[in-house]
Amino acid sequence: MKTNVAFKVLISVIVIGCAGLAFSDTDQTKHEVNVKKARVWPGDKYIYIATSIAGISQAKLWGDPYAMEHYGFLAKIAASTKVQLHTHRNDIGYVVISGTYLYGDGINEQRLGPGSVIYIPAGFKHTHGAATECVVYEEAVGKTDTTMVK
Repeated sequence: MKTNVAFKVLISVIVIGCAGLAFSDTDQTKHEVNVKKARVWPGDKYIYIATSIAGISQAKLWGDPYAMEHYGFLAKIAASTKVQLHTHRNDIGYVVISGTYLYGDGINEQRLGPGSVIYIPAGFKHTHGAATECVVYEEAVGKTDTTMVK
């Protein structure tokens, strides 16, 4: 029963996020809203590209996480990957799609499975990684970064 509820939450978050994009997608040069562009991402077509953080690769869905815009991507995190305590300059939302995601606040760590939703406000110190290979959906607005905490 819990799995069904988690799955429904996951699907709702993705559908609402994608629906919101259809109405908020803007052409940067014309500043016009594009409501006629449907977006479909077949699961077998993702192209994951390595990031600067070992063990993490990304499949871009839309936008650019390194520019000042709305973006969404899938992150694949290799088993046993651990990113030490860090912050981001923007609020970020995550949904665990598969595997076991590790999330911590520097004191406590949680193991989160598929359907888990994480919201991290800008500047919040946290850690993350994967106990088993996992895929998470990430969505945010604005230029992102990763600043390690010493």
